[in-house]
Amino acid sequence: MKRKDIIILSWISLGTSLFFFFAFTSEKTIENFMITVLISFMYSFILGSRKWLN
Repeated sequence: MKRKDIIILSWISLGTSLFFFFAFTSEKTIENFMITVLISFMYSFILGSRKWLN
């Protein structure tokens, strides 16, 4: 993966985690936000890295 691709994936991950945090999380705490960010980064990088492996 190139550095530019990692930066794009990071922005996409942050945007989706913010959306899911504000739209679907009932308790707005920093712990819940960090868990949402972690899960979003994990899924984005797993799905994004599959594109470059093929």
